[in-house]
Amino acid sequence: MSAKLTSQRRISPHEGQEGGSIGSASAAASFGWRNGSASPGEGVDSCRQRSQIGNPGLIYAKSSRTAKLLSAERTQLLNSCSRFLPIDKHAEAWCQQLELEGLRTLAAAKLPGFLAKWMARLHAYADRGRGGLKVHPQKLAAVRDQLEQYARAGLLVSDVDLIERCRQTAVERSPARISIIGMTTRDRVDTLRRALVSYSDNCRAFGRSVAFTVIDDSGDPVVEERNQAMLEALGREHPVSVRYANRLQRETFLTALIDASGIPAETVRFGLLGEGPCARTVGASRNTLLLDSIGACYMLVDDDSVCRIAKPEEQLDGLALTSQHDPTEFRFFPDRDATLRSIAFVEQEFLALHEALLGRDLGACLPAVEDAGGLDLDRATPAFDQRLRSFGGRVVTASAGIFGDSGVGTTGYLYAPPSSRKRLTRSQEEDLAAVKSRQLFRAVTRTTISEGALCMAGNLSLDNRQLLPPFYPLQRNSDGLFAAVLRKCFRDGYLGYLPWAIWHDPPQSRSQPIEQFFEGASRTRLPEIVKLLIRAAPDVSGGGEDGIALRKLGAHLKEVASGSLADFEELVRTEFWRAFSVGLAAAEEPGLPDFYAAYRRKYLAILRRSLPKPEYLLPLDLSDLGSDEEIRQLVKRLVRQFGEFLEVWPAIIEVTKELHHKEVRLTKAIRPQRAGAAG
Repeated sequence: MSAKLTSQRRISPHEGQEGGSIGSASAAASFGWRNGSASPGEGVDSCRQRSQIGNPGLIYAKSSRTAKLLSAERTQLLNSCSRFLPIDKHAEAWCQQLELEGLRTLAAAKLPGFLAKWMARLHAYADRGRGGLKVHPQKLAAVRDQLEQYARAGLLVSDVDLIERCRQTAVERSPARISIIGMTTRDRVDTLRRALVSYSDNCRAFGRSVAFTVIDDSGDPVVEERNQAMLEALGREHPVSVRYANRLQRETFLTALIDASGIPAETVRFGLLGEGPCARTVGASRNTLLLDSIGACYMLVDDDSVCRIAKPEEQLDGLALTSQHDPTEFRFFPDRDATLRSIAFVEQEFLALHEALLGRDLGACLPAVEDAGGLDLDRATPAFDQRLRSFGGRVVTASAGIFGDSGVGTTGYLYAPPSSRKRLTRSQEEDLAAVKSRQLFRAVTRTTISEGALCMAGNLSLDNRQLLPPFYPLQRNSDGLFAAVLRKCFRDGYLGYLPWAIWHDPPQSRSQPIEQFFEGASRTRLPEIVKLLIRAAPDVSGGGEDGIALRKLGAHLKEVASGSLADFEELVRTEFWRAFSVGLAAAEEPGLPDFYAAYRRKYLAILRRSLPKPEYLLPLDLSDLGSDEEIRQLVKRLVRQFGEFLEVWPAIIEVTKELHHKEVRLTKAIRPQRAGAAG
């Protein structure tokens, strides 16, 4: 790799590991990153603290199998290349960081009062505008030369090299063809009909034949009867094929499943009916939809969505690979009417948008080498590169964005991406109106593939031709926990995001004052506990077999929830402290509007007060289900039950396939109602 060529390519460190004595600086590419997104300055600060010991670091790059003994200072330089950028950009950023460190040292020195204040202001000004700091040309040239040596030695990897290797190892996969649109519903007959008609109209407009599957979680015979009558009438008015299951039909299928498998009935009913004290069981309904669509690519949409398609204001070409948890951008609106006025609707075949990404091999998704400039790697960690090289990858799910109601619980948008935050914080009045209204446009700006864990089931396509993880059966965020299990167990599974959005329009208007967000910040919720325990689990994917990985993760969750309550809560408490420690200790971000910075300080103050208290671990979404002691025991039991369900999920899939071969199905076909029959 020539110095000239390398300087034109975007480079980043290979995923590596360190050896040597205690205190040597780490070359692990994930060093200085948090939750899949870059944390500017953190890696440099951590390296600087270690380098005071002065020990060299033994750096080993896994991909190139290269080992080097580097000084602490040179290890810091290598570690600063935490994104894919041209060598010149990396060198400039490092030199600017050194200049900033010099100012920081002066600002911290004991100086006369007026001079100390002046230096502190100078440092703050330089920190805000670090991109404009001038650096000495000789220093810049020396750093650039050192980085080019790293590239030639195999310690840095270029985007061109990534594309070449991944395209060479791409696996030929059958194109995804979505044949089912599935919905879970509860007590929303009219809204469900609106959704079905809108998606049916879109399919018919583009000559597309698709079947619909409805999982009715109402549990009320009157509502179930109305739903079935509506579906029968719909089949007569629109040429659609519909399958349907209410809770009684699901129970009948589960009986056959339990008899054929020998799996404990309690475990099956927990995962597929959500049986227990919790009223919200949408995840269990989604699991039954997973079972009914085995072997197919299918579309999961909300029953309060409408198939009206819009694109972001700025829709970019090319492909982005990201390690971010959330790669989406936001636009905010004060009310529903303002949202609709701002949207430019487009005529697109909804399913075809998803099929362009769903099920594809990542190597096949990457552009040709000569088009490397169209590949955005700015938010991909080098660990992503290593994982992709080692295991390959496929797009397991694809999701488009939403506009309208946000579809999430209480939030103050306090950590929105910088560009989204700029739109949100033009004034305090606009910020408060946007938070209260919950109205937004949320989507990626270009096609994106992520190793993160953001999953929005509002319009989510799934490649169910191979094993997928189940959803968490209870409470909110079952889709987020689906993604957490996918990330933990499926080392070649990735999430895809599309730069399009669908209308999410619940029948009742929703609002959320900022005060409600702060009131809820002092207590956790059940999905957050489960998610932290999944992330904290040891590596389970060593064998490369997804079913084995699911069983290992299930066994781990069952084990941690089978001991004493004190030990279980100690583990949960430790993981919460670990998860929040960096954010709680972080310095205040410069340049924020005063009111927005005050909201952040208030939120962090609530967390600091609440995290050490035992009450923090009493989930707010379980607060009406008993005494404090009963809720503590319930949390432990729900974690254990999910572990047990994960253990048997691969077996449930195999037995369901056998039942399908015997024409034993969970859902039943709806026969269109005859013309003139009662509605």
